[in-house]
Amino acid sequence: MRNINSGKIQDYILGYTVFNDVTAPGEASKDWYYARRRDPNDGVVKRMIVRGAHFRNKNRDTFAVLGSIITTPDEVKLDRLRMMSIYDNKVIQDSTTDEFIFSPEEIIRELSTILTIPQLSVITTGTVGYSGAEDTSEYKLEAKSTTMEVHVERIGSLVNPVKVI
Repeated sequence: MRNINSGKIQDYILGYTVFNDVTAPGEASKDWYYARRRDPNDGVVKRMIVRGAHFRNKNRDTFAVLGSIITTPDEVKLDRLRMMSIYDNKVIQDSTTDEFIFSPEEIIRELSTILTIPQLSVITTGTVGYSGAEDTSEYKLEAKSTTMEVHVERIGSLVNPVKVI
């Protein structure tokens, strides 16, 4: 799929499933380096600290749990579906798909302008609705071994073990 027309995107979607990318937020601060960059405020090239991509906090054994059921687009529409994340039996995210900044169709269309998307690719949207956190980058979970459940209404639930350290 490359440079797909907005009206044709649904023809390329096999279905929807539940995905838990998992995050180790404490690791993000380790992904930084010094580089010479032009300061956008004054245009002067300076030695600056640059945060790297989310490599350390998004890539670990047991992260990126997927599945196991695919719900087809004719079975569900993504309007106002409730999404929840439950850590150790406590709801930490709770909202609906209408809070997406970009719809899955918008994400696919934009990605297809940047690269060719192979058949059976998995494209994730992210989540919405952190409970009790003004700044989600500072969201902290109690350290323990427990479970994380991710639920999307009419699509399914996924429960996996997690260990917060």
